[in-house]
Amino acid sequence: MESLEKKLRDSIANELGKVTKNNFPAIYEAIQTQQGYERVELMIIQYMINNGFTASACIPPIETILTGE
Repeated sequence: MESLEKKLRDSIANELGKVTKNNFPAIYEAIQTQQGYERVELMIIQYMINNGFTASACIPPIETILTGE
């Protein structure tokens, strides 16, 4: 049986696979490194837990956060 954590990470990976330099440039730039990918993945998990968002719904607000850094 597939673990809940694996399902979650796979769902996030699927959504991050849709990110391009044109639609979410800050996230795209961040996920080009392993460390950046892990940071964005953690941000998505935290958003999902704290706000009840889906992985895809977390991407726009995280883009805004990363753009402001």
